[in-house]
Amino acid sequence: MYSRLPQVVITFGENDDGDSIVAPPYLNFGTDEFRHGNQINTTTDNAFGAATWYVGDHTLKFGFDWERNEVYNLYAQNIWGTYVFAGLEAFRNGQYSVYDLNAPVPGNDLDSVAMRYKHANTGVFVQDSWAVNYNLTLLFGLRVDKPSMDDVPVHNLLVQEYYGYDNRAKLDDALVQPRFGFNYTFDSDRPTQLRGGLGLFQGAAANVWVGNSYQNTGFGLISYNDRNTADGWLPVELDDVNNMPKLDPASGYGMTGQSDGQGLRAAVGVEGQPGLR
Repeated sequence: MYSRLPQVVITFGENDDGDSIVAPPYLNFGTDEFRHGNQINTTTDNAFGAATWYVGDHTLKFGFDWERNEVYNLYAQNIWGTYVFAGLEAFRNGQYSVYDLNAPVPGNDLDSVAMRYKHANTGVFVQDSWAVNYNLTLLFGLRVDKPSMDDVPVHNLLVQEYYGYDNRAKLDDALVQPRFGFNYTFDSDRPTQLRGGLGLFQGAAANVWVGNSYQNTGFGLISYNDRNTADGWLPVELDDVNNMPKLDPASGYGMTGQSDGQGLRAAVGVEGQPGLR
């Protein structure tokens, strides 16, 4: 557990006239802004099945795997606020140089910021291991992955009109991944083999990254900023993070999209047994 406090920064820099300014060195205390609202719960279900069929010089392996993740992820940085003071005297007097706060859209609670979604992936595969002769074995494989999402992110029409990008896009395209490999054993006194392969592979989905499309739609958190203190300061609140002072909002969070990682991989290697004396 950690304290429910805003992040507080006191700087000790000075200008040429000896006046305190926001510059290092600094003292940082309270709760780090990235820990203010940070919780993730994931429930994972999976299944796997495979079989092997021997046909002459061929060994056929085929099967499927399935995985579903039900994700709740709350990442609401700086919801307890951050204060920056130029020197100890400014801290004593409550005269901050920077005050930042993120908060849910008025009328919504913190839970509205969290992302909730279900992400499933179904994969089917087949592989043929062909013993061409005593020395050479060839591998031919094919895998198809089909992701699915249970819902789409909240539509941000302004983003679509401005950037031409519909943020409701989600992972739903099947990925076909052909693969090839070989293994050649040399006729030598010591066991030596040459092996290699080439294929397309998809990594496991990074659920937090995928979930950013659901959480960062532009309708979650609003950012409040106070840097022009010529007209005075808001009250400094260090005891009740549920009632941090607010002013006119500066901007909403932006929207980001993600996709599953995929890439072409190739490898060649030589393996041998060294002689022992």
